[in-house]
Amino acid sequence: MKDFRLKLQRIARKNYSCYHDLLGGFRIGKSHYNLYFVQPDPFAPPSQMEVVVPFSETGLPTALLTDDLARTALCDFVHRRIFPAACEQSQKAGPSRSGGSIGMPKPSQQILDRTVVQIRGETVRIRFALVLPADQRSVAAEAASELLLNRVPEAVTVGVWWDDKANEEFALHLRTLRKARALRAQLEERGLVAFVADGSLLPRASGVSDEPAAGAVPFESPERWAVELEAEGERIRGMGIPEGLTLLVGGAFHGKSTLLRALEQGVYDHVPGDGREFAVARADAAKIRSEEGRWISGADLSLFAHDLPGGKDAADFSTEAASGATSQAAALVEALECGSRLLLIDEDESAVNFLFRDERMRALVDASRESIAPLVDRISFLKKSGVSVVMVAGAGGDVLDLADRAIALKEWRCEDVTDEAREVCAKLPARRGPGSGTASPELPLPRRAALPSWSATVFGKKGEPHAKAVSAGLLRLGSFEADLTKLDQLVDRAQTQALGAAVLWLAQNSEDGETVPELVARAEERVAKAGLDGLSRRSGAEFARFRPQELAAALYRLRRLGMRPGNRG
Repeated sequence: MKDFRLKLQRIARKNYSCYHDLLGGFRIGKSHYNLYFVQPDPFAPPSQMEVVVPFSETGLPTALLTDDLARTALCDFVHRRIFPAACEQSQKAGPSRSGGSIGMPKPSQQILDRTVVQIRGETVRIRFALVLPADQRSVAAEAASELLLNRVPEAVTVGVWWDDKANEEFALHLRTLRKARALRAQLEERGLVAFVADGSLLPRASGVSDEPAAGAVPFESPERWAVELEAEGERIRGMGIPEGLTLLVGGAFHGKSTLLRALEQGVYDHVPGDGREFAVARADAAKIRSEEGRWISGADLSLFAHDLPGGKDAADFSTEAASGATSQAAALVEALECGSRLLLIDEDESAVNFLFRDERMRALVDASRESIAPLVDRISFLKKSGVSVVMVAGAGGDVLDLADRAIALKEWRCEDVTDEAREVCAKLPARRGPGSGTASPELPLPRRAALPSWSATVFGKKGEPHAKAVSAGLLRLGSFEADLTKLDQLVDRAQTQALGAAVLWLAQNSEDGETVPELVARAEERVAKAGLDGLSRRSGAEFARFRPQELAAALYRLRRLGMRPGNRG
């Protein structure tokens, strides 16, 4: 640390680029404070620091080192303790001084494996983004010394040294995570696709906030669908959603879409107090929605499309800008290609002509002239193939006679209306006539493969492009762009950043002719062996764990990345 102070003194008031002399860092006790990337300009993005603390030098329980789930909970909990401390320790800039801030991504409501806090071997590693202090364009050495030698260590201490209250909070954090995993693990053996515990608080604060809403009505299961699951020695009662077709019906603003959103987020574990801690769904659940204007390359849409205008081949469909119906058909087929067996659909976010076609329209435009077979004509095939669907339905009644159950929401409360739905179907039978298009194929569907030249296309003549997550929904790889804004199950920008790294890694480490599921499996194997950092050669990347479904979706949506129909799975 003395040597580090001397370095700071030597570069005081020199050009800001002299901060490069600090690369390597210093020690405080047995902890290493390592600056591994320093920006040469005060107006450039932040510099990067990693702090390596021996586990033996912390106040953390060493028993957690052998338990993978406990390690996940611990890293997440440390991150949540350090974040406010880092914000508090950020210096306020003076009249002519800039910088001095300590950056760290804000934790989401979900518990995700991240690179910002990791346990490796017997050490805890914590990453910060630092805006090093500047006086105009020169080094503000005194402020830098205060930032690096006092404020950063203070933030670290908050994360790795706990009092009794913090120990109690972590015990709850870990117990909540274990319960959620136990509930999700029981779904398949109980013939369920999702479970929502009684007392859950599902509404969010607003459309742009994932925080729980104040005064939300606690969830209560309809008696007909109430089940009890066991988790951590506790019996938890709630609504179990069985396999098959489940409809969520009711008036506007009564909670149908809120319940569906809880299910789509039920693939993740949530922090205590979120309200959705024990609302869980199958890990492979996929939200399917319309994405008008999206890129599609080499998709086999023959399950839904036939006799396309202009002689287009539905089994090898490509477009620069898909319609609402074809985009939703592609999303559904992509989910099936990658093994999803639970589809979540909201009528409000769908192309109506993809979901239904009523009697009058079938009479006006007969099946021979209609190129899209609606989902209502394919539900039976999906169910027969072991694919379940949960759908918010507010207008299309044709789907009622196909439903295994109907759950109505009124003022956020659930009521079973399955028998009433069957009575309505008996009084007003659907007269859809023959289904549109060709006979349904058998699963598994053909799987798309990237063209042999895809790696060279991604890298081009300039070498490896930079992967940048502009937001949670927009990924850029050099001149390529993948619009992920309609992937509602992406919850964090760091997930998108990791997706970009995974695509680049695959471009360098894949073989010609591999299908998208094979590419995804290759990336998953890499992460399992080397962690998220194993996807990138760049140090200090800010990554969070993504699902296989989102990596496949990113590959499918990467503009200019050509694909062709591949082999059957």
